[in-house]
Amino acid sequence: MTELTRAEKKAKEVRQRMKIASPLPETVADVKAAVKTRKDRSVLELEQKILTLEEAKCKIIAGYEQRLKLKDATIELLQTKVGSIEEGESKNKEMEAAIKEQEAKITSLEAVEEENKQLKLDLDHLQKTSEYDQKMVQEALSAAEANLSSKVEEHTLLQTKLVNLLSKLQVRSKMTQALSELDNDIAELSDQDGHIVVQESCTHIYQACDAIDVEKIKESLSPRNMIIDERDDFPVQEVEVEKETSMTMKKLASMMACGASLPLAAE
Repeated sequence: MTELTRAEKKAKEVRQRMKIASPLPETVADVKAAVKTRKDRSVLELEQKILTLEEAKCKIIAGYEQRLKLKDATIELLQTKVGSIEEGESKNKEMEAAIKEQEAKITSLEAVEEENKQLKLDLDHLQKTSEYDQKMVQEALSAAEANLSSKVEEHTLLQTKLVNLLSKLQVRSKMTQALSELDNDIAELSDQDGHIVVQESCTHIYQACDAIDVEKIKESLSPRNMIIDERDDFPVQEVEVEKETSMTMKKLASMMACGASLPLAAE
């Protein structure tokens, strides 16, 4: 820019010199002066052309410098844009990586959701199975309670039957003892042939026989009144008592028949 200013100043000086008016030459000196003036004008024109060229050169150089600066600015701008593009690409890559990560998370969440659905179905199935098992257990408990109640009733009934049986055995034992004693008394009052020889003893025997309810004894000894459980330990003893009582009754009946055939002598 400094050289351009200098060239412009010189061009202004040359223009001012060319504007000086010169009269027509009259003498040789005037001719020389005119020639010199022409030379000066030519020189000035040449200098003006040179200055113009220099000015144009300076302008061209300035234009090139301006273009270079603009080019440098454009290059810097392009570099900035390239950097921003690279940065954008880097951010895009980061965004793509983040998107892929989010997609992976979404996929894992979908898998977890499916697993939760399956777990919910399994839980519902287990709940239904548990309710069914609980119902079955409740029914089994109710059946067990009913069975236990029936078993308790059966046990109570068996205890009652056992008490009755023991009572009957005691009665039969007493009866057996009484019949045995009666048998001994009859044996003492009988002769070798088995006949009763004393009338008072016969009367005593008759009274004793009348006191014995034979039908009641027979009824107590009947099979339908003998309730004996197969699990009891008494059947053998019961059968023995029955046999002994039956034999005594038969013997007593025969003795009563013999006593009925004897005469009633007071002496």
